[in-house]
Amino acid sequence: MKTIEVEKKVALDQNQIKKIAQKAQLVQEILIHDSYFDTIEYHYTSQNIWLRRREGIFELKVKVKKREDLVDIYEEITNEKSLLEQLGLDMLGDLPTTLCQNKIFPFCNFVTQRKSYQVGELKIDIDEADFGDLRYRVAEIEMIVSSLDKVEDAEQKITQFINELEINTSIPVTGKLTYYLYCRRPGHYQTLVHNKVILPITEEHIQNFM
Repeated sequence: MKTIEVEKKVALDQNQIKKIAQKAQLVQEILIHDSYFDTIEYHYTSQNIWLRRREGIFELKVKVKKREDLVDIYEEITNEKSLLEQLGLDMLGDLPTTLCQNKIFPFCNFVTQRKSYQVGELKIDIDEADFGDLRYRVAEIEMIVSSLDKVEDAEQKITQFINELEINTSIPVTGKLTYYLYCRRPGHYQTLVHNKVILPITEEHIQNFM
């Protein structure tokens, strides 16, 4: 199955979190276990292709190119056949075996405490990732659409919600995995910066992390 995720990562202050709790419906509070996979040469992540296993289920997120980086847009693939086609692989037994045979292994494992809210068509996830002795908080405003021609409408709804809560988006907010790579895997991080997959983390980013 393929879907299009339109999302914006944001940093929230306590007042904005309180407004979300008042305005939106709390859907769930869960622990999420993620493992991310790639080759030793970072073949897929350097192309903005992200293979993860979340709670035992493999998912592939592929960045959709846009003219402006107002939001992040990813195609998400969960069907194993479609997933392997995107990776350019043939099935060899089951999916874990296929990955192992092609030297695609986990490079990151972590747990996230997530609070999910729903307001209209928007989902707001407030996450705290636990990397062992390292923690990182970030929020994400997301809308799922079925095709690219619905992306602009999703962008407008996300932007309207951000404006209503007076969320500052002047400084790009770093995702959980980018922060992990920056702190724990600098070689991988620098490769992704060099390939323009992620923006370099600056002092302004660091000040907003916690």
